[in-house]
Amino acid sequence: RKLTLQVISLAVLGVEPAESEREISNLYLPIIDECNDRIWYPHRMYLPTLSWWRHRSLVKKLNDYLVTKINDRWQSMADTKQHRSPKYILDRILSGIDPAQFERDGIQDLRDGLKTFLFAGHDTTACMLTWTLWEVMKCEDTRHKLYSEAKLLFPKDDTRPTYDELQNSLKFTFNV
Repeated sequence: RKLTLQVISLAVLGVEPAESEREISNLYLPIIDECNDRIWYPHRMYLPTLSWWRHRSLVKKLNDYLVTKINDRWQSMADTKQHRSPKYILDRILSGIDPAQFERDGIQDLRDGLKTFLFAGHDTTACMLTWTLWEVMKCEDTRHKLYSEAKLLFPKDDTRPTYDELQNSLKFTFNV
């Protein structure tokens, strides 16, 4: 669950895995767990129990986190005034927003849209990774190539490659 959230957090918000683990996982995953519980126990959404208050608090914290991300990115884009190609979904959205609209009503709408991206992307990514692993396990040649590539990048001396090394060294893996 955390791996898929890291993948989608990077794609949508540009949040590195460590920050996703520290910030988003601790907010998002308990919210989803409570929403799942509410399907089976609908009274949970109406009765002000401890779980109801916790859920409400986590949603507020997630909202505040996303609004801060949006505002920081908006300010960063305004400060640089460069028109480079946006890398993350949030950047692409912000690059197409009129400043007057953003100030008036764009932040809350964008925040809610980002939560939709996180939810839908998390679920879709989890399904895709599961299916990919299933297919890899059925093909011995592919498994061997993945293992060989990983073994070159991850020697036994506990060194950890950088993100750029991962991106540049795992050509076959990223094509799987």
